[in-house]
Amino acid sequence: MQIARIALSLALLSSWVQPAAAQDGQRHILDAGINLGWAAGIVESDGGVTPSNQAEVGGDLARAREHVAALRGQVASPPYDRSHLTAIEQQLGRLAGRIGGMPQGEATRELYQIRRNFRDALRVILSAQTGRLQRAGTCDASILDVGFYFGLGHTAIQRGNSDVARRARDSMGRAIADGERVQRRLVCPFDAGAYRGLPMMGEQTEETYRRSLPRAQQATARAAAARGATSGGSGGGPTTSATGGGRSAGPPSRGSADSGAGPRPDIACVWRSSYGEIHWSEGWYGNRTKTLRGSLRVEDGQWVYRGTWGRTDSPRSGAVVLTFDSPRTFRGYWTEGASGRQTSWTGSSSCY
Repeated sequence: MQIARIALSLALLSSWVQPAAAQDGQRHILDAGINLGWAAGIVESDGGVTPSNQAEVGGDLARAREHVAALRGQVASPPYDRSHLTAIEQQLGRLAGRIGGMPQGEATRELYQIRRNFRDALRVILSAQTGRLQRAGTCDASILDVGFYFGLGHTAIQRGNSDVARRARDSMGRAIADGERVQRRLVCPFDAGAYRGLPMMGEQTEETYRRSLPRAQQATARAAAARGATSGGSGGGPTTSATGGGRSAGPPSRGSADSGAGPRPDIACVWRSSYGEIHWSEGWYGNRTKTLRGSLRVEDGQWVYRGTWGRTDSPRSGAVVLTFDSPRTFRGYWTEGASGRQTSWTGSSSCY
């Protein structure tokens, strides 16, 4: 049976993404799924899109779109068709532009349809025997579902919706089982054991989700990096997934560099700031009524966090831009609504 499985895997190359971009691609898929799940969790828990949560939902959709765009840039084309991912970007953009005031049922249908379309776009492999693309389950499609249901449960727990949280965890468990079956068949990157071992799979609390988020991201990157090492980074091992194999695991470790920006700030832990403690992974600062969502990226040789802030108890919201002048400090600003007025926000970390 082992020989037969290896023989089958040699005939299937499920590589959407160029081998050198392996772990980045799977991280983009996971993070896109998490952001979609966050948006869906808000809609399902709050009963629709309201003035008090519209900025938060819009921020989640914008970040999901950014991750899809980054993934598209890494797709090996030919043989794969990047237009499917372009269509997902466009769907996210259109939804963000008209989601304000949308009732729960309609918004939920739209979000789940985008997830299905994205998953279908990832369910493609290339047969080494025929040289043709064919539809099949992939590790990447399962990673998308793991991310989506993680995000859904995370937001539901934050908003006290235990029913949605339980349903999301059950669905995440099924996605993990599906990914494990695909991994055995295609020998693609998917660490089912690491996902099952996340703290939130045992007990669902804000704290267990906070600790689980960076672990899920690190497990995804490690699996892709390990797959790249076993295939020599060539993409021609038994199989590679849509993001299958190449570089060292990301995000970069302490003391490593990324595009000349220096060590990546560690936002897995709590930081001090001029507006109170920042719990990046849990999505709040100061106190739990003050939300913060965003992503860390390199801009002009510096690490920059761009996102949105909001309130769970009022319609106040706005943008936030934080520039890290070292791995342990940042200086930035926040704006409110459409005013554009910038107010200083500084912070520091004792994680290192």
